[in-house]
Amino acid sequence: MPSSYTSDELANLLCGWSDANLLILRAQKGNSVLSSRLDAAGISYTQIPVYDTTIGQVRAIHEDFAIFGSAQGVHAFFQQAGHIDPHTQVLAIGPYTQAALAAHHIQNIQVAQQATISSLIKKLEECL
Repeated sequence: MPSSYTSDELANLLCGWSDANLLILRAQKGNSVLSSRLDAAGISYTQIPVYDTTIGQVRAIHEDFAIFGSAQGVHAFFQQAGHIDPHTQVLAIGPYTQAALAAHHIQNIQVAQQATISSLIKKLEECL
């Protein structure tokens, strides 16, 4: 398990296993960072999408906080015409999620120190 839940950190861990043949079960629309890094390192792998992030009914967010745990969730929210009130504090689990929010013109994003749920909760506690 990587110390931070990002594709980069997982790639760092897996690229140390040069003789491994990996099976990667991942999101339907996951980013290409992991596969690109494994390809560059010559690591043999099979990649199978096993889940997709879906979103229920979207509405405008007027709450004190909006917390996003994945870039894919951000994109799904805005593809469904989601809107975040400018007074809502937005938290992101990590840099990919932060970049996705920025791509949708969200500013003043608070980012967890590490891309973990516990770090995201700690960031929320700091914002309270």
